[in-house]
Amino acid sequence: MSVGRRIFPLVWTFAAACCPDSTYDQIFLIRNPDATTQALIDACRDPVHPDCVPLCSRLTQAGTLFDHCEMHPDKEGYTLVHVKSKHPCL
Repeated sequence: MSVGRRIFPLVWTFAAACCPDSTYDQIFLIRNPDATTQALIDACRDPVHPDCVPLCSRLTQAGTLFDHCEMHPDKEGYTLVHVKSKHPCL
């Protein structure tokens, strides 16, 4: 039981420290993507109906649990993708 008593306050400490409005940024640099990723990059670049959500979902492996997703112009052979997500809370 002493182990449980030590873990329980620790869990509550982490839960109390969680701020649902806090976010973090992820930057992905893609060079020489596989065919599937390239198709998602092309869909994101579509001038008529750009859709970056599938690309960001694949990169973050978080489904659509992000607030912001955009692809920046290529630079030095890399495709740069910026994703802003919320911190996961207990």
